[in-house]
Amino acid sequence: MRVLHLDRGFERTLITLMVLPPPFIMPLFISERNQKDMQLVLNTLYLHVLVTFVIFTLLFPILFNF
Repeated sequence: MRVLHLDRGFERTLITLMVLPPPFIMPLFISERNQKDMQLVLNTLYLHVLVTFVIFTLLFPILFNF
């Protein structure tokens, strides 16, 4: 599957970069007064990590024929 017409290694690297979760340092920039926003960001990060695990374990072998 050569979607981007790149070398296979570059294509895998680019898709991996797009799938990875956002930086975990983001909640440190939210003030303690905004606990509701902090919880939303933490839940979003948690969900994104779970989705990333699913993509890496199920979709990567299918997409890249390991």
